[in-house]
Amino acid sequence: MTCLNPSHSFSTFNKEKLIRPALFYPSEFSIVDLMVLGDQIDTYIIDLHGDDEFSGIEGIASLAEKMVKTKKNLIFPLVYMLIKLSLLLPVTTATVERVFLLCILSRVDCGIG
Repeated sequence: MTCLNPSHSFSTFNKEKLIRPALFYPSEFSIVDLMVLGDQIDTYIIDLHGDDEFSGIEGIASLAEKMVKTKKNLIFPLVYMLIKLSLLLPVTTATVERVFLLCILSRVDCGIG
């Protein structure tokens, strides 16, 4: 999700790669949301590219924080949802890995598989 960060002038921007993760969250992104997401990403980039308030942002967490402070999360709710999910994914992955490791170490059947 670094391509959504304006500090890199959107140099790594790839709309298809941004939309792809949304497909894994059907409860968060409806079919209509997926159709709108591409346009919202385009508008988001145009809007933030010219906004000096976002020029010094470093990191996706700071971006999410600034979006809430400036209420851009309300203007670009689907983009903000992608950012939130990108912040949650590493935590979720680490938690699942820890549980799996504990199951292996304790040789307990975790019901996986």
